[in-house]
Amino acid sequence: MDLKTARQLLDYEDVPDYEVIEENIIEDTSRWQTYLAGVYKHTPTNTYWKVNYDVGSTEYQESTGEIYVKQVTPQTKTITVYE
Repeated sequence: MDLKTARQLLDYEDVPDYEVIEENIIEDTSRWQTYLAGVYKHTPTNTYWKVNYDVGSTEYQESTGEIYVKQVTPQTKTITVYE
């Protein structure tokens, strides 16, 4: 996946051959920034891509505009929760 395609997906544009797996995953927060990720599947090649980006945490903060794209693979994990 190239950065142009990643930007289109983050802007909720319809991109052929890509399926949204998960969006707006909060990975970290700070006083000024919220760091998010989205996972997308490229259906013709059956590959998965994680796109990391940030948004301002307040109405006065702006995003750095940096986008990072990394190929990932699905991993099944078991979580034990006690209630």
